[in-house]
Amino acid sequence: MTTESGHGAGGNGDPGGPLPRLSESPTTGGEPSRDERSTGGHRAGDGDRGAGEAAAPTGPGRRQTVVLRYLLGRLAIDHLRRLTVWTPAVPVLGAVLLLFRPRWVGLAVLALGVLLVAARVAAVRQLDRLSLPHRFRPVEDDLRDAVEAGKANLRVELRRVGLPSRSWHVPVFALRLARGTGREAARGRLRDVDLDLVLPRAQLERALRVLDEASRS
Repeated sequence: MTTESGHGAGGNGDPGGPLPRLSESPTTGGEPSRDERSTGGHRAGDGDRGAGEAAAPTGPGRRQTVVLRYLLGRLAIDHLRRLTVWTPAVPVLGAVLLLFRPRWVGLAVLALGVLLVAARVAAVRQLDRLSLPHRFRPVEDDLRDAVEAGKANLRVELRRVGLPSRSWHVPVFALRLARGTGREAARGRLRDVDLDLVLPRAQLERALRVLDEASRS
């Protein structure tokens, strides 16, 4: 047995003896570091204080949860935009109707169209803000490049584990991850997703490196 100073248990003080192995690289996994052990073995995502206030990821599980939530947010935004692609046409229609009488019909359609477009923009911004903690915003472009190809695989994996995967359900589920009384239950279900089936290993490791660099800066 070896103490932390590297001396043998018998007091010989052999400097050539094996040093204790305190931690493995967080990217490749392995035994948790001393700091991670001191946290009491919390699961990934425990103790989050909301988007922008989430604790910095200190282990593979936490960092992978950040990647997965961001990827889910991008998928939700894509679905929302596709479902509401028609909304900009409503105010245009209202403007055209203003040329005809009664003009109040055109005004009503125009006002409705403006409200729909504003709601669409607000929903997209909300999903974008909630999908990634504020501290990682400076590296969002690099993170998006690393995970963009995994959106299609994520939808398949969501369906496999019984999570919402339809166009309307994905944005609602993404919002539940950060809001509402069912937040912890939603996050618990998200942990069933196998990220290795969503992203190739090279892309996953690149995303984890991006998060590591942001945490250290």
